Amino acid sequence: MTSEQSYISAQEKSENKNLYLFKVGGFYHAVNGAAFALHRVTGYQVRKQHRKAGDNFLLGFPIAQIAEVKEKLKQCNMAFESFDPTENTIIFHGGNPTVDLSLVTEEIDEPQTEPINLLREPQPQGKPQGNKKKQQSTAMDIVIRLIRLDVANMTPMEAIAALAELKKLALAI
Repeated sequence: MTSEQSYISAQEKSENKNLYLFKVGGFYHAVNGAAFALHRVTGYQVRKQHRKAGDNFLLGFPIAQIAEVKEKLKQCNMAFESFDPTENTIIFHGGNPTVDLSLVTEEIDEPQTEPINLLREPQPQGKPQGNKKKQQSTAMDIVIRLIRLDVANMTPMEAIAALAELKKLALAI
């Protein structure tokens, strides 16, 4: 059972009275009921995530924003507690964990194993170019590729690989 699955099980066991925030890399994640409760407090996006064990709802935000999130929880009279000094897991209570599909912004699949695919040249419209030499990337192409990167849904290693590829392209200009 994955760590994510253990939090889902614990939430379900408590009938969503205990809602969990847990660290994943450089982010805090909340799943299912906890994701919706946090969305209602913070406005952060909830996404539907397809997993082998079933579909889940996910909300994530950078670790650096935890103080802001805690402040918003306090303002909404929601209690929270942490069991270790590194705050790997934070339990909060008092939010509305009701699933509301109208709050889901988009669906995401399992993390990609090859994030570099996000950086490939767009396929040309119309006739193929044949054996013509591939044109060099322009600065605007690199900016567009950077904007398209979905770093929030990458592992740190995938993000580093994607940025390394962008750096290669930029140095080739």
